[in-house]
Amino acid sequence: MVLDLASSFLRADDAMVTLASSNVGSLGGLVALRDGLRHIAGSHLLDPASGEYTLPYVDRVFGAAAGEVAVVRLVERSQGLIVAAGNPLGISGLPDLCRPGVRYVNRQRGAGTRVLLGDHGGREGAQARLRAARHRTRRLLRPVPVVVDLWAPWCGPCRMVSPALAQVAKDMAGRLKLVKVNVDDSPGLQRRFGVQSIPTLLVMRAGKVTSRQVGAAPAAALRSWVEQALAA
Repeated sequence: MVLDLASSFLRADDAMVTLASSNVGSLGGLVALRDGLRHIAGSHLLDPASGEYTLPYVDRVFGAAAGEVAVVRLVERSQGLIVAAGNPLGISGLPDLCRPGVRYVNRQRGAGTRVLLGDHGGREGAQARLRAARHRTRRLLRPVPVVVDLWAPWCGPCRMVSPALAQVAKDMAGRLKLVKVNVDDSPGLQRRFGVQSIPTLLVMRAGKVTSRQVGAAPAAALRSWVEQALAA
């Protein structure tokens, strides 16, 4: 929301200025920032061990480069559970999420809300179904390859590749992250990676390009390329 508001203020000040943002979760934002895929990221990650927000994760994700990261405190937030009108199941707290017949829709892995839920759920005795959230978040802190799809809305081959690439990312969830970059909005990234034509697909580990695919390819060829890149 903060980035959306910032985009509105920037556009009101200068109609030629655009701030493009996407919802990838607090941890995903930090990883994208580390890998040079974004210029700014919003984060509200609770570190259960220290009780601090965000700063411990900056140290873990950026390592020795953490001192180069500027952290700006903008807002505070209150969080709770959203229930159906009238609260027909009588949900009053996190332990109720473990009752039979109650289904909870969680945030994506690495989201600050999900980490917070896992921590509070453990303290309130809801460990049976909420402990997995904390475990999956810890897994996300390990280096995960990123597949970068450099594309543009006007590019026909890009639109052909996109569904197949999305399916590969879905099938390999947990083994890789897919990040789409509109080259019209990010010309700096296009120059940085030496992209001369699109679609261009990159596999990145710890901010370094380890494999590159240029041009449209059949779904089977894309899957084979990704699997070989991950195995290298």
